[in-house]
Amino acid sequence: MPKAGCSNSGLALSARFKMFSSGAAPPYNRAPIHSSVPALQACPGERYFRVSETCRRHLLACLLQYSCNSCTMPASIQLTVDFFPEAEGQPVYLSPRMLNLQQITIARDTLDVIENLSLTCPTPGILWLMGTGGAGKSSTLAALAGADGEALKLQGRVELDGVDIRSGKLNIVHVPQHAQIEPRPEPLMTQLLALAPSLTPKTVLDWLTEMGLENPRAAANGRTSALCPKVRKALMVLVSLHTPADLWLLDEPTANLDELQVKCVHQAIASASAQGCVIASTHNRQDCLTLGGHVALIAGGVLQEFAPSAQFFSAPGTTAGQTYVETGNCNLPRKSRPQAAEGRQLGIWWVVRGLMCGMSRPGMITAAAEQYRYLAESNIKVLINLEEGLRYPLQELRDAGIEFRHVPMPDMAAPSFDQALEICRLAESLISNNQGIVLHCRGGLGRTGTCLASILIWHGETAENAINIIRSHEPKAIQSRSQVAFLHDFAERIYGWRSTPTPPQLQQPGDMTDVPR
Repeated sequence: MPKAGCSNSGLALSARFKMFSSGAAPPYNRAPIHSSVPALQACPGERYFRVSETCRRHLLACLLQYSCNSCTMPASIQLTVDFFPEAEGQPVYLSPRMLNLQQITIARDTLDVIENLSLTCPTPGILWLMGTGGAGKSSTLAALAGADGEALKLQGRVELDGVDIRSGKLNIVHVPQHAQIEPRPEPLMTQLLALAPSLTPKTVLDWLTEMGLENPRAAANGRTSALCPKVRKALMVLVSLHTPADLWLLDEPTANLDELQVKCVHQAIASASAQGCVIASTHNRQDCLTLGGHVALIAGGVLQEFAPSAQFFSAPGTTAGQTYVETGNCNLPRKSRPQAAEGRQLGIWWVVRGLMCGMSRPGMITAAAEQYRYLAESNIKVLINLEEGLRYPLQELRDAGIEFRHVPMPDMAAPSFDQALEICRLAESLISNNQGIVLHCRGGLGRTGTCLASILIWHGETAENAINIIRSHEPKAIQSRSQVAFLHDFAERIYGWRSTPTPPQLQQPGDMTDVPR
């Protein structure tokens, strides 16, 4: 990184460039500055300048003039200069510190999740990835963390302060969405200090106190397994942010946490973002408004808008941004993806992407763990088994953060009226909170399609429309006459129960829905 230091004045002066761009990296040329300031000299063999106190005012005036008049700097770039004293001999940055993403494309399996993403964000600071469920935020973070493999590919260039993040020269910490401190029998304090040697017992006790635990010292000395999942998640985020790094990648760091836990995590993010770069996904706009930084809105597989957080939520500059800020929705289909193609190879078919889907028995088409990972990343929170028995272990499902429910019914049969009510009320509760549900029987067609159609009827569709909608997504769904008859009977029995029907977003099968917060 180009630097400048004070050669003979005994006073170092810093020029910090804060540059904001919604496009690619700006063309930055030091030549106009160097040529207009005779006292500014490049040091032999080094990529930095030395500047004396006598040229400080001249340099400042020149920089300001350059930022206002340069025809090579895009109008969308805002450059501000801030001089302040530092310790003698310390480096002073004359080049902007940046997170620069150039033409990033991320593919999972054979599908492009993110296409041609380019942005430039100032560092240190925070970049928030926002968008509806399944927009590709988790895949983006995993790819940036270096999780390239057969299932996940990243193309393009990502630089942090001029260093390629895949060069191995940067310390990167990644915290997946469902990461928690493992529930072991050993004392919590022992486990945390082993994870982050720089931690002190006092810091751990402070965290537990700030999160409102009744007896922090007893919790610190007690078994990790005795803590609730929310506390274990918050501690994982806190420990990770306490780990020295250049880049922290956080996937939904405050999701499902209590108010005191969120406050504690916010403080840790603020501290980390003052030293390095934090990239975090979130559905909660309060994260952005509390901590500032910049927001990148992703929908339809592409970047829709990029702006400072306060500006994005007060005056979004795009139609997609306005829709998201006003409603929490940004229903844009992926341009390059065939309708309903995603998930098919895993035996999963969508009715409303990110909210409702059906599947065959986990593990029949491909590895259950791979299916659960895909479902978790696609915003699915609850899985309902419609088979009469349970023919697979549940640990992998729990590890993915998905809740299990069992509503058994015979093969080719329809649910009972009470079973349908149970499923519909659960689905309504989840959907109203932007959480998805998946149903399965053995083949994922008859019982599964019937129950999914029941959910649509519960939300205001007629029986005929519900059947047609389900079969438009899976032509073989709803397989017996008794299942069709049940749906018509169910629609008649609940008619008028709901004064204001609110069907899920069904205009585009690839749609996903968020709720504003």
